[in-house]
Amino acid sequence: MANVTPDASDDAASAEPFTSKGAPPAQDVLDFDLDEGLRSLVLDTAPRLFAVVLEFGRGTADADGVVMAWGLADEDGSARVIDVDGRRTLHLSSPERALRWYCGVDGTRARLVWLAEPDSAVLDESENEVSPRAEAA
Repeated sequence: MANVTPDASDDAASAEPFTSKGAPPAQDVLDFDLDEGLRSLVLDTAPRLFAVVLEFGRGTADADGVVMAWGLADEDGSARVIDVDGRRTLHLSSPERALRWYCGVDGTRARLVWLAEPDSAVLDESENEVSPRAEAA
């Protein structure tokens, strides 16, 4: 599991700011921007988002397509896919395996459409923090 705090086990000159080891040296804490660290953490660990689409009549005047499912591809190559109606969830060894579940009849073709990798992250600035005690009540 990755954390966003600076690393205290290395000397201050070589401390990497976003590791999961120990507490940071005092000066690194003062120089540390938590919001920036959180945004970097999210961008570095975000799964890739894709859609499973079904094409109809490709190459004809009636060509069309529909999104059948959305998926998340993890760093290890596996994927989680959920139908657009939410009725079926798949845990697959790769995103490409989803095509087998959504292949259609003759004249149709299932395809993956990848969304661009994110290049920015925005923190929700709402003041709605929930404490563990409030959740238990």
